[in-house]
Amino acid sequence: MDGSDLGGSEDFTARLRLRFLVSETLTIDLINEYQDRKAKPLTFQIADISNPLASSPFILRDDLDQMLESNDYAINDPQFANSETWSSTLAINWDLGNVVVDLLSGYRSWELNGAQDSDGSGFSNFNNNGRLDNRQFSQEIRIRSNNERRTEWVAGVYYLHEDNEMSPLSINNFNGFFGLGTNAIFNAFQDLDATAIFADAAFKATDLLTIRVGGRYSYENKKFENNQDVFVLNGGTVPPFIPGIGGLTLPPGTVLVPPATFNDEESWDNFSGRAVLDYKISKDVLLYASYTQGFKSGGFNAFGLDPAFKPESIEAVEFGAKADFMKNRLRTNLAVFYYDYTNLQVRRPVPTGGAFVENAPAAEVTGFELEVTALPALGLRITGNIAYLDTEFKGGQLSAVPNDLLFPIGAPIPLETVDIDGNRLSRAPEWQLYLAGDYTFRIGNWGTINLLVSLQHQSSVFFTETDQDQPTFRSNGWEEVDVRLTFTTADERYELALFGSNIFDSRHITQVSALGSFPLGAVNEPAKFGILGTLRF
Repeated sequence: MDGSDLGGSEDFTARLRLRFLVSETLTIDLINEYQDRKAKPLTFQIADISNPLASSPFILRDDLDQMLESNDYAINDPQFANSETWSSTLAINWDLGNVVVDLLSGYRSWELNGAQDSDGSGFSNFNNNGRLDNRQFSQEIRIRSNNERRTEWVAGVYYLHEDNEMSPLSINNFNGFFGLGTNAIFNAFQDLDATAIFADAAFKATDLLTIRVGGRYSYENKKFENNQDVFVLNGGTVPPFIPGIGGLTLPPGTVLVPPATFNDEESWDNFSGRAVLDYKISKDVLLYASYTQGFKSGGFNAFGLDPAFKPESIEAVEFGAKADFMKNRLRTNLAVFYYDYTNLQVRRPVPTGGAFVENAPAAEVTGFELEVTALPALGLRITGNIAYLDTEFKGGQLSAVPNDLLFPIGAPIPLETVDIDGNRLSRAPEWQLYLAGDYTFRIGNWGTINLLVSLQHQSSVFFTETDQDQPTFRSNGWEEVDVRLTFTTADERYELALFGSNIFDSRHITQVSALGSFPLGAVNEPAKFGILGTLRF
């Protein structure tokens, strides 16, 4: 089929922002947003499955590059992801003289309904469909200093409640259970309550040296329930060597695995701190060094009946410099960093469909990022960014499909345990580059016109922590070019923009997951052109 529009979407967004100036010291902002999104995700099979009875997930299909260039895909099941989002934020800012109080209240609801040809081919091996729902409420109260003294500070409390549902999600495996097929239905529910207390202060030790220290205490509680049912999909006769049911004829809809229900509740708490030194060697050059701790709570897997995975923690060290040259016409920001992860949460495929999170014991990341902004002429601005990452797992083992095993998609397979020590982190490109130029000029008293052209490049990435010497669970490097032409009226009340994203229609793999242990690829959005209007009042 022609997939030139697959991977794209149709979006409608409406945003309303109201500001109430209650007094000179009290401001209330109400921000509401609605989005309706109809996406056509594209997922396709990356491996060669020309022999559906004996294939390998690690042998690349010969026509992969040709397929991406021609936008011609073999898909025989519906693919769509339709979502609706409502969000509202109430922000109150109250200036009490020496201190300022900020109150932020937020509500968000998001619902998605979708279906997927999850074998990504013209064969009927896998498909799935389901519904996801998320509702959350948050409340934050901050108090901060409001003076010109040598010490500035902020302190506050934060609360978040979140309800999540994956109900139902149905995975059909047409080759499962020796050709009788399986229909697995998941209904998973999770409630989250998270609270935090935080404070941060900056002390100007001298006119050149500033010391910043801060900390955050977090507590999270998650309640989880998962119901799983597995039925016979196609029906047929069970092979005679299956104990207890061999030789039986099972019609479609027969309960294959007794309904299973899993309930659990876990809580985690953590204190993380940070310290930063800023030193101005001149009015145009700032040097800094920082040490930061971070925390991500544990959780539960919607495709499993297992206890919670562990929380993840990080220690980060960063050195950098920020400098302005040529009378502020050239600005550079350089950062060099090192991250040390403990119990890193990695996303792993379930061989029969779905995904789950487990912990790798340790990983390290080193790298740098350089940002440059130049103003070479009146109205012309050039910006650039380059980033480098060197990532590595430090020890650990994960389950993987044996490299030399041939099997049909959806068949039960034996897994082996492999070392991941020295492997790169998944979804972590070694190089990233962004380059943009924009030019603004005035049209009499009417307003201004701005032309923006940008180029983005990313090097290849791995999408699995194992089998990184194989070609199927990785992507090649890619480039995209965007353009935007904007007219803004002189009073800045009206704005009209013509834009083009990925204007050369460069299609590339953005994600690889495993369904039936075979690599299922997703691609970026195709070329998109549109008009955007803005009214400010």
